[in-house]
Amino acid sequence: MHQPLPKRAIPTANNVSFHAVTRFVQRILGVTVEGDFVSNKVQAQHHCDAAGLTIEKVRLMIWTPAVEMAARSGFPSVGTSMFRATFNGDGVVVTIREPSRKEHRKLKLMSDTEMKARAHRKYRRVRKMQKQPNRSNHND
Repeated sequence: MHQPLPKRAIPTANNVSFHAVTRFVQRILGVTVEGDFVSNKVQAQHHCDAAGLTIEKVRLMIWTPAVEMAARSGFPSVGTSMFRATFNGDGVVVTIREPSRKEHRKLKLMSDTEMKARAHRKYRRVRKMQKQPNRSNHND
């Protein structure tokens, strides 16, 4: 019998650490506060104040449905379009990193000679594949 999914959990210190809140404000929102802080909680509070947000609002920004699902599934990290979140073994977001960027290769401009050679290689490959007998599912 199909059981309904539980409602989305409200993020707390049990889901998103103060360190993750600080890193989100620093790395994603771009707000950095210098100073020596007594604890991660005080540091997170100062960074959130400088960003004009509360710790709860930042936790809500981090604790998206994708992050929650990854935490429940036991993944070590998850990437979203905004950030990458890393979990500890208990599914708590412990740090935030910038999103991974895919490298795109530059378009290679080829001369006519290179284009002809490439086309000829492809043609030979296709002809070779056509000449080979079909070896799939032969159990003789």
